[in-house]
Amino acid sequence: MPSYRIQRAKEILREAEGGAKDLAAIDNLKAELAKHGKGPKKPNPNYISLANKALTKLHPVSIPLKVIDIISESPTTKTVRMQPVNGELPYFRAGQYISLVVEIDGIMTSRPYSISSAPGRPYYDITVRRKEPGFVSHYLLEKVRRGDTLLALGPFGSFYYEPIFDGSQVVFLADGSGITPFMSIIRNTIQERLPVNIHLLYGSRNSADIIFGEELKKFAAEHKNIKVDFIMSEPEPTWTGYCGLLDAETISSLVGSLEGKKFFICGPYEMQALCEKALEALGVPSRLVKKEACGTPNNITSEPGWPGISPDTEFNVVEDRTGLKTMAKAGEPLIAALERAGIIIPSICRSRECTACRTRLLCGKVFVPPSKATHQRWADRNWHYIHPCVSYPLQDLQIRISRSDLVPGWLSQEHPMRGSPKETLAAVAKFFLYKLVPITDNVGTFRPGALFSLDLELLVNLTISNFSFVSIVPDTISRPIFVNQYSDKITHQIAIDCGGSNPPPRRLKFSC
Repeated sequence: MPSYRIQRAKEILREAEGGAKDLAAIDNLKAELAKHGKGPKKPNPNYISLANKALTKLHPVSIPLKVIDIISESPTTKTVRMQPVNGELPYFRAGQYISLVVEIDGIMTSRPYSISSAPGRPYYDITVRRKEPGFVSHYLLEKVRRGDTLLALGPFGSFYYEPIFDGSQVVFLADGSGITPFMSIIRNTIQERLPVNIHLLYGSRNSADIIFGEELKKFAAEHKNIKVDFIMSEPEPTWTGYCGLLDAETISSLVGSLEGKKFFICGPYEMQALCEKALEALGVPSRLVKKEACGTPNNITSEPGWPGISPDTEFNVVEDRTGLKTMAKAGEPLIAALERAGIIIPSICRSRECTACRTRLLCGKVFVPPSKATHQRWADRNWHYIHPCVSYPLQDLQIRISRSDLVPGWLSQEHPMRGSPKETLAAVAKFFLYKLVPITDNVGTFRPGALFSLDLELLVNLTISNFSFVSIVPDTISRPIFVNQYSDKITHQIAIDCGGSNPPPRRLKFSC
């Protein structure tokens, strides 16, 4: 019974009781109101179990991947092709990325890599370019062989083409390995015959450094809606094409009219800064510019506001809960020093976009590149939270990493994570990204039987068994759950059955 009918029924009941002419009708009306006043009927648990199984298949905690091929793309770049060890690959949108979890010389770390293959294939391609001084890129290019198994989290990210918002005229600005998400989008556009015109401006050092060059030329020759321009910054004498950087002059001369066009930028930190300034100078509003997470600067000391200390200056870092200590250099992100010391912080994008590595700074000072600090949240500023993936120590630090009873002692030196941390790290990353969203009309109220969606999207000051975290992630992964304990306010603690047959049901305590 809709709420307005319930209200009208109550009014009729009050009027009838005044005259008391038809007692049977009054009793029937009272019974009907009592039935609808108990709240929504609890959905069939079988439906929830089926939904959980389907969602777990689409969005697993982690994905073991077997390397089935390694393809040379350029002297500095290879494509690593991987298929799932078991089952099928989770769906992704062209332009999204996965986070690879690797162990190198006893150091557990992760790196995000855009998927360069199109959706719908029975494999994921990631295209890796050597980066100096490098760590994970060197490992993937030199050590990984066919038949090896890698662990991935995801897919993640919002850097994809959305026709409703992005229109039918898009311009891709790419540099170096920044071509990878665009390659997935272009391949998918051709594969699905999408009605969108794509103009790719691809910057490289020289022609030997171009990734997917021949394939891109073929796409442009065979498909009228695909246009590709290569721009060399350090061309060889025989190069006859465009030269220069992706600055305002180059963009304006090659793109022509900017009206009605959406711009996508992907490439190194410095290239993105150049392209942003160029588009701003050309009068392109920020709402028509979409940027992919780009990591940190190659040289942090060149950033505006750097205090002038040597990047080799070392500082003491102490983790408050465990007492673990390490030394960290001013010139590298804090997360790198923590990982070398075996202090694992869950991370996904390593660019501050996912906020999975959010950590409390109890004492000391860090430097954050201005572009990464621009959108710092009020809560992080006022409660002294930092993101170690983009934070550089300027003093001795005392930090506090969130912990969880779901992964007991995961920071301790005796914990098995020291020896085999991959699955544990994946589990921690998963729980860092949960949110409760009502999907019944009981918005903002937790009542027995109310159905909510547990979303991998946005979390503000939520605690799961003393596991505190805040996260904003643009893509959403939903898991239906029931509220089994009455609470009028979200601020009260509630108990929730979460899961199904896979993973096994677990009872979590949530509080805000």
